[in-house]
Amino acid sequence: MTWTSVKNRFRSGQGDGQSHFVLPRLVLEIEPSFVVGASLDTSARALRRIAMCEMGSQTINPVPNANNIANIEELRRAVTRVTELVGEGSHRLGLLVPDGSVRVVILTLETLAEDPREADTLVRWRMKETLPYPPEEAKISHQVLWNEPNSVGMLVVAARNSMLAEYEQALGSKNGGFELILPATVALLPLLPETETQVRLLVHVCSGGVTSVVVQGSRTRSWRTQALVSTTPEEMVRDVSAEVARVLASTRDRLNIEVEKVLLCARPPARAQLARELGETIAKEIQNLVPEGGLGSALSPAEGGIFDSVGAPIAGLLTNLGA
Repeated sequence: MTWTSVKNRFRSGQGDGQSHFVLPRLVLEIEPSFVVGASLDTSARALRRIAMCEMGSQTINPVPNANNIANIEELRRAVTRVTELVGEGSHRLGLLVPDGSVRVVILTLETLAEDPREADTLVRWRMKETLPYPPEEAKISHQVLWNEPNSVGMLVVAARNSMLAEYEQALGSKNGGFELILPATVALLPLLPETETQVRLLVHVCSGGVTSVVVQGSRTRSWRTQALVSTTPEEMVRDVSAEVARVLASTRDRLNIEVEKVLLCARPPARAQLARELGETIAKEIQNLVPEGGLGSALSPAEGGIFDSVGAPIAGLLTNLGA
C-alpha cells in the first residue's frame, strides 16, 4: 500500500493539513533505546549508508503530552555518532519519532468539505476527543483513506508543538529544520503487500512499545499504540501476545471483520520464540515483515546487518517514494 500526503512540516510557521510527500536525503530515527541514521539516494530510490547507535534506557520517554528527552547529552552523542558515519549532508532532515510520542487516529466522517481550511477545522475539532492536550497545541496532518457516500475515512497524525520543538532544539536543525516528521510505524505501511480485500494486522514491536494496525485492502481501519511494562524477554512475549489478542477481539466486535494475516516487525529482532508464541496465542500464522532486499544492495556487510535489524521504516520511506 502507499500513502502520499501523511507528511508534517511541524516547524513553527508551517501549516497543518495535507501536503505532498517529500523524502529528504538524510533521515534520523529516534527510539528509546537507539538512534538510526540513513543517507538516501532519492533519485535512485536506494540506501547509501546506514548506522545505528544504542542509547541508555532512560534517554527517551515517548509520551504525547510531556517532555520526551530525559538525557539530552546521551541523545546528542548518539546522533553525532550516526551522522559522522553516514554523513550530515547539506539538506534538511527527515525525522522518525517513537509511536508513543504522537497520536495516530482513524477518523470516520459523514462528509468532508472540499475547502482545505474547512476540512482542517473539522479534523481538529474531532481530535478533541482523543488528544490528551488542547488541539490548538498540536500540529495535525491527515490523509483521506476512502471517500464514499456518507463515509469518509481519514488517517490523522497529531503531535504536540512543544514535543516537536524539544526534538528540534536537541538535534540542532543546522541543516534548516525537518522536511519530514513521522511516527515510525507510518513509515512501515508501504511495506505491506498490495491486496484488494484481505484484512491484515501489522504488529510493530520496538523499544518497549507495540503498535497494532489493522488494514483492510488498502484501507487502514484501526490504529493502537501501547507501552509495554515488560522487564524480561519472557514478559515481553506474554504482553505482546495479550495486546494482539485484544486488538483482534476489538476488530471483530467493532469493525465486524476478521484478520486473515498477521505481519510482525520486531526491532531490534526479538527472541525467536516471539513469532511462535504469538502465533500459538492468537491461533494464526505469523509472517515477518521483510523489506525489499535490493534497497540495501549497496551497503557493506556490516551496514547490511543494521539494515536487516532496524531498517524497515527507512525501507518503507524508499518504497513509498518509488510507488
